[in-house]
Amino acid sequence: MALVDVLAYDQPDGETVYRAVEAGRASDVVAAHEAEYRKRRGILWAFAGMAAVASVGYSLLIVQRPLFGVVAALGVLGVVRHRSSKKERFVPSVAAERLDRSEAVRQYDVETIPSGSRAGSHR
Repeated sequence: MALVDVLAYDQPDGETVYRAVEAGRASDVVAAHEAEYRKRRGILWAFAGMAAVASVGYSLLIVQRPLFGVVAALGVLGVVRHRSSKKERFVPSVAAERLDRSEAVRQYDVETIPSGSRAGSHR
C-alpha cells in the first residue's frame, strides 16, 4: 500500500489539476513553489521600481513635465501589482495527505501517479 499526498493546482481557465507526490512531501513541494513565487515577485518589483524611477527622471530632466512621469510610474506599478496577484494562484495547495494511491486516483482524478520513490518530483 503506497501512500501519497495530493496537491491542487488552480489553472487560469478555472479548472483545478491534481497531482500526487509521495506521502510527507507535499509541504516541501508547496514551500518550494512559494519560495520561487517570492523570488520572482521580488525581481519583478525591483524592475518595476527601476522603470518608475527612470520614467520620473526622464520626465523631470528631459521632457520637463513631471506629471507625465508620475502617471507613467503609477501605470507601471499598477500593471506589476495586477500581474503579481495573478501569479499567486500558481502556488499549489495541499488537497489531501496520506491517501492510498488508488483512493487518490478515485477521489481526485489524478491522471498519473509515478510509482517510484520520488513520485511527483520535478527533474
